[in-house]
Amino acid sequence: MKGFFIALTAMVLSLSASGSSFVTAEGRGFKVDYQKLNSAGIELDFTAGDFYVSNVEKNGIMFTAINGAGSVFTSEEGFAELPYHAVAVQLKDDRNVTLKLVPGEYTDISLDYPLLPSRGVISRNQNPDLIPYKIASESVKNEWYPGKLSEMTDPFIMRDVRGTNVIIYPYQYNASERILRLYKNMTVKLIENNSDPVNPLYVKPESVVPEMNGLYNSLFINYNETKALSIGSQGEILVIYTSQNGGLAALQPWIDWKRQKGFKVNLLEKANGTDLYVTQDIKNAYTANTNILYAQIVGDFPNLKSQVLNSVTSTTGAQDPMLGCTAGTDQYIDVVVGRFSVSSEAELTTMINKSIAYEKTPTLGAAWYEKGIGIASNEGAGSGDDGEGDSAHMDIIIANKLLPFTYASVDKAYQANSVTKATILGYVNNGRSLINYAGHGNYDCWQSIYGGYLYNSDVNALTNGTMLPFVLSVACLVGNIEYASGPCFGETWVRKSGGGAVAGWFSTISQPWLPPMKGQDYFNDILKGGYDYSSQPGDGTNVTEQRTTVGTICCNASNLMLAEAPTDAATKDTQESWTILGDVSLQLRTDPPKQITNSSSTVNVGSYTTTITSTTGGAAVPGAIVTLYKGGVHYTGTTNSSGSVTVSHGFASGDAVTLTVSGFNLETEQSTVTVGGTPTVPGVPTLATPSNASSTTDLTPTFDWNDVSGATSYTIMVDNNSDFSSPAITNSPTASTYTPTTNLAAGTYYWKVKATNATGSSAYTSAWTVVLQTV
Repeated sequence: MKGFFIALTAMVLSLSASGSSFVTAEGRGFKVDYQKLNSAGIELDFTAGDFYVSNVEKNGIMFTAINGAGSVFTSEEGFAELPYHAVAVQLKDDRNVTLKLVPGEYTDISLDYPLLPSRGVISRNQNPDLIPYKIASESVKNEWYPGKLSEMTDPFIMRDVRGTNVIIYPYQYNASERILRLYKNMTVKLIENNSDPVNPLYVKPESVVPEMNGLYNSLFINYNETKALSIGSQGEILVIYTSQNGGLAALQPWIDWKRQKGFKVNLLEKANGTDLYVTQDIKNAYTANTNILYAQIVGDFPNLKSQVLNSVTSTTGAQDPMLGCTAGTDQYIDVVVGRFSVSSEAELTTMINKSIAYEKTPTLGAAWYEKGIGIASNEGAGSGDDGEGDSAHMDIIIANKLLPFTYASVDKAYQANSVTKATILGYVNNGRSLINYAGHGNYDCWQSIYGGYLYNSDVNALTNGTMLPFVLSVACLVGNIEYASGPCFGETWVRKSGGGAVAGWFSTISQPWLPPMKGQDYFNDILKGGYDYSSQPGDGTNVTEQRTTVGTICCNASNLMLAEAPTDAATKDTQESWTILGDVSLQLRTDPPKQITNSSSTVNVGSYTTTITSTTGGAAVPGAIVTLYKGGVHYTGTTNSSGSVTVSHGFASGDAVTLTVSGFNLETEQSTVTVGGTPTVPGVPTLATPSNASSTTDLTPTFDWNDVSGATSYTIMVDNNSDFSSPAITNSPTASTYTPTTNLAAGTYYWKVKATNATGSSAYTSAWTVVLQTV
């Protein structure tokens, strides 16, 4: 048998449950249909896709390989390498579920040769081509491997949502009989039970930061089918610093700029040498203020420590990312951690000045923003993610992700193409905004460079000035911030004065070979603004939304990588050790800055309304951040699809305030304006949902109304009496939506809303009614 193709007809199970909802997700090798059966149960129907098996020769021995069935495989060394699939499902905040599996049809295939065995975890300090395939004697049994057909992980939390990963193993192998069994379809039911909740979500933000909502949409098959969470303002920054490296005074210019850009910045001073894993300062800060999204550590590892990982690749490395696991007991990242890894005030000044200049004073018309570099080793073919070697992996990133995006050119600096270190350094000195690297590395160098390594000394000799790239490195040890013999390679890039990098993502351990390739794929998918794996090369979770800050791109990429293989130790270690060096809240640039026109420089008392358009052509600019700032106090807003925004504020008439307009791939416009005019009370809101005189079985319905120009908060009252004499709810949200945190009793309720700002409050709306019913 040389090889054959297996075509499997999709079998979707239809259900007639009243009020059920239906969603389909699809990846290479499988399809899953989701249905909500009732308020306490859901069903997942998995259908296997087409695949083929082929005979391959490895180290002089014939094996059978499974192809086209996905990119995630079992990895127990010496045991058959079998595809499996994982799907993330959103759960209620405080309810556990029981998994019930109904196996469907299966087919058995007799093989001429044993299935290709896993070689276990391969590190990026090894050459996969030199590692032989060996069948473990204990794997040759007359029983099915892996044996289990389905499992689910303990519930995990990502800031706003609680979920679980449902994993199915449709491929089973009997090594003694050389029989491959494929289950064509399976049904998994998740039924709520009354057990004590595992990892419940009790500390929950009032609204979703917009930087995270896209991840939830991409990751959870049922996110769009659950109660809508309101989208709030951008996440806040927590800065953790010591008296070392110039202390707060040295940081102040960066803090001022971040506030001018619209961020709320929270400060926490710690003693030099504090172990942040022991003190749990980030977790405690998040518990007290769930709007925190970014944590910026200031200082090198001896200044502020994190826990050290003993990895599956037999190396150790700091776990800065895990300091951001602040909600629950799982390892999904809730707060994104970055580090200004500096050992002196001069190094800190260099690093923050690079960050400020990158965001605040970009060079108009500069072509380097739309240029990148892809560097790849000549190894890994057949062993990497999706079976790709490093160069094939980089080819897809360049051709299918970056060039269809804003990039005009990306240099292919491949080891196989004989591109030398001198050529690569020349590219950087001439200006490139993004460097993707996949290859070998060490504490002080990249090693997969034709003709010689690229060392710290080479980075220190760069003359690229303000043309600063972001560096995404898939390599061993280059981010090892505990390195005792001097700065590591990643630290050298971001500390470099007069050039180097603006920030980067570097590993503190010897990275496993495959998982970080997935993370690198997702980083570029998210930066690009979406990637469809069903129609484009590769295999993974389809991404539909864009994120542009360093922290949210890396966090979302890392969480998506983990969700594909949630029980895989190599994937977990990759996530725990991949460290952001530089400004975690930095907004990246991938195109020459677009010039903008601000329609108004008149800031009235109470509110400021303007429209941002492109100077060339006059098109509206959505997503621009407009901020008013004075003396450490700021008010901010984001332009809508028409380019318009109203920023409500509390500045007094005659105050001189800094007006800043910034955004992704925009010039940054900044000026000083004087507040004037007459304050006004906001208008009366318009109620939206639940519609008047409607009924629902949801005992915690979401009340929604329109945004009111100039409003800084709202007051909602809900009562089962029409005179509102004993309200069940009186709350003052800042967003134009409210969801009760506990069930209301069944019955008829009246609700009304008013808008408020510093000047006063509007009248209440007319009351609407809603009838709450039990199932």
